[in-house]
Amino acid sequence: MLVRVETLERERKEQLLYISSLEAKLEDMQRLLKSTTVEIRNVPCSTRNDNKLELTNIVQNTCKVLAVDFQPSDVKDVFRIKGKSGTSTLVVDFLRTKTKQELIKSAKLYNKTHPNERLNSTLIGLGGPSIPLYLSEGLTHKGRRLLYLARDFASTAKFKYCWTSNGKVFLRKTDESPHIEIKCETDLVKLKNMK
Repeated sequence: MLVRVETLERERKEQLLYISSLEAKLEDMQRLLKSTTVEIRNVPCSTRNDNKLELTNIVQNTCKVLAVDFQPSDVKDVFRIKGKSGTSTLVVDFLRTKTKQELIKSAKLYNKTHPNERLNSTLIGLGGPSIPLYLSEGLTHKGRRLLYLARDFASTAKFKYCWTSNGKVFLRKTDESPHIEIKCETDLVKLKNMK
């Protein structure tokens, strides 16, 4: 009886390891699918019916303000996810990762060089009051959760930087310290215990 229980325990542990490896592979595939995706958050909802052409025009105007070379044919897909407060998120899937990276890099540079007039809805030609716009790379569900937890951890543990790159979450304590990739929630637990 004891041998049977030990055998079942060993098999269970092996199966849990196998499940973990499958989850990691699935996350990698989902991250690859999101590798060309950008989210433009806080976009005012329009009263007219949004179609792909109008949404692509919003992306084109954003690229124009950020001085990013853009052709409408660069977009594989674009759609709007309605929010609760009259704003929404535009999800833009580009044909190339390079376009996504240029757009995000240009948005950061623009906001850094224009601290008094950061990227907003008025600059890209949307009517109504000026609403700040936020660009970020598309993350998987797991990546989004890790970023949320890492930001929370960074603020409580006095880490200076928390960011994403290519769908991965990173932390850095100071300018001189090395970056730390956060692959799972247990990485954050380990960092907490190191203090």
